[in-house]
Amino acid sequence: MYADVAKQAAAGGWMPEDTDANGRTVHWGKAYPDGSRASVMFFALDQDGPSPPYTYSLNGSI
Repeated sequence: MYADVAKQAAAGGWMPEDTDANGRTVHWGKAYPDGSRASVMFFALDQDGPSPPYTYSLNGSI
């Protein structure tokens, strides 16, 4: 799941900004021509559970 989100983020021009304890990118940023910045964070809410499927959260702001 993380790899797919990272691929989509890169395709949209988002730059990696932070990783989790496992080295997976979980925070991306993007600057727009008018100087505004956007941020997107992706993470599993229950990644410590015994097995998938997990619940994920995707949060963003401008």
